[in-house]
Amino acid sequence: MSAKLSLIIVLIPICAIAWYAAPLLLPMWRWQHMQFDVLAKKLGTSETALRQQVNVIIRHAPRGDNDPVAWQLVTTDPAHEQEDHLLIRAVIIGDRDGEPVSKFNLGSGSFKDRYYTAKAWRFPAASFPVLNQKRPVVVFEAFSLEKVDTGKAIYWDAELRDSKWENDDEEVDDGWTGPAAN
Repeated sequence: MSAKLSLIIVLIPICAIAWYAAPLLLPMWRWQHMQFDVLAKKLGTSETALRQQVNVIIRHAPRGDNDPVAWQLVTTDPAHEQEDHLLIRAVIIGDRDGEPVSKFNLGSGSFKDRYYTAKAWRFPAASFPVLNQKRPVVVFEAFSLEKVDTGKAIYWDAELRDSKWENDDEEVDDGWTGPAAN
């Protein structure tokens, strides 16, 4: 009897630790929330379109403190033609824990720490009830997320700062109540 009790006392903490450590290595959020067949029916789109993985370039461009949607989708490959030269505010989260890129990875916040590439799935707004309902959702594979090199960061920063790329900041009321974006 005491051996069984000892085993239970040892197994409960081990299982608890495993449950909280699993998102560090496994795509737990993806397994729990990305049910493509259910989402396709809910959104009225094809399951194949939702399952398609795309290569994205995203940038961290908060409009101010406490911006609820601080990320912009710069490009996707294969390209969405209707989004050519359009910066789209999107909810960007990882497939392991459903959280955005950590502040540790953002570094100093200078232009060279702002741009990332990743393999991701792109979902329309209102796909997941716990996330911002007004913006598209991009779920990236956590181990595919990489900062772009400094040369590409310089290119993208100059291109987006000096160009006439359209920005969808004013088109959607996504909960941002701060001053206008710079």
